[in-house]
This record gives sequence, structure tokens and C-alpha cells, in this order.
Amino acid sequence: MPTSTNPPAAPRPEAPTTFTDELKRAIRRSGVKPSVLAVRANISPALLSRFISGVRPSLTTATVDRLVDILDLHLVGGGQPEATAKGSRKPKAFKAGE
Repeated sequence: MPTSTNPPAAPRPEAPTTFTDELKRAIRRSGVKPSVLAVRANISPALLSRFISGVRPSLTTATVDRLVDILDLHLVGGGQPEATAKGSRKPKAFKAGE
């Protein structure tokens, strides 16, 4: 009985990433336990856990600054801001340095 094989799925285009997405990715890739990272950043481990899981969608800028410093991240911009559908402008996604 002949079997049909489906062609491999085409790669999905990458969704635009936000700085928050990149920060979460850097935290996961850092190799540092989130509880240790939280203590170093002077925040509760529960807060960082909720941020990583998406339960708490944002952190204060001061907390983000501490995490970026601890993880030794660097922002790399990419040109001019892009126009959004509503005509407002927002910066292109930032990539966290590895």
C-alpha cells in the first residue's frame, strides 16, 4: 500500500521580538538559576519567576537595568524606527548581546 509523505514544513518566519522577549531568553540562557539571579538583582525570586513565565508582564526600569548589568547584556539597535499600523513609530526590536 503506497504511503504518502508530507513535504517538510517551511520554516516559520521569525516573529518580531521585543526587548522583554530578549531579556527572558538571556535569563534562560545565562546558566544562572533564576533564584540566584533574583537575589543578585535585589528582587524576590517569585517576582523574577512570574516575569519569566509571563504571569507578570513587566519589571521596573531599575530592575531591568540591574538584570542587564548582571547578565552583561548589550543593546544592538538596527536602524530607524519602523512605522506601526496605526502610524505611530516604535523602535525596531533590540537583540541582546551573547
